[in-house]
Amino acid sequence: MTDFGRDTLCVDSLRTGRYARGVRVIAQRQYHALTTPRGSLPGDERHRNWGDDLSALVGRPGGPALDAAIRSRVARAASLDECVLSATATILSTQGADGWSTSVSVSYDTSAGPFRLVFADIRDVTLADIGYPP
Repeated sequence: MTDFGRDTLCVDSLRTGRYARGVRVIAQRQYHALTTPRGSLPGDERHRNWGDDLSALVGRPGGPALDAAIRSRVARAASLDECVLSATATILSTQGADGWSTSVSVSYDTSAGPFRLVFADIRDVTLADIGYPP
């Protein structure tokens, strides 16, 4: 089995003293690559060109152009990570009374095994969806 090392556990906030290992290290990198706006990291050209924020696309009107843009960003992020063997994005866009809702599920394959990341438009979550009121 390939050793992907370890990294500080950090999805939306840094958790010092806690570590991610194995396939979770790769999942964290892909999550950050797909939630960081390009150009937002300081540093050299490699850092300035890193990131492909999906949130700019989630919630836009669905269709072939949106699907292609999302798949392109997912493919680019996966291609920059030598540990990712393949990544396949499944996109579901629906139009409701408030506008468009888009969810993106990305299935990854690595030599340590598969994992999946799901990105969704959270503006469509209601208080009832999270169990409130009790």
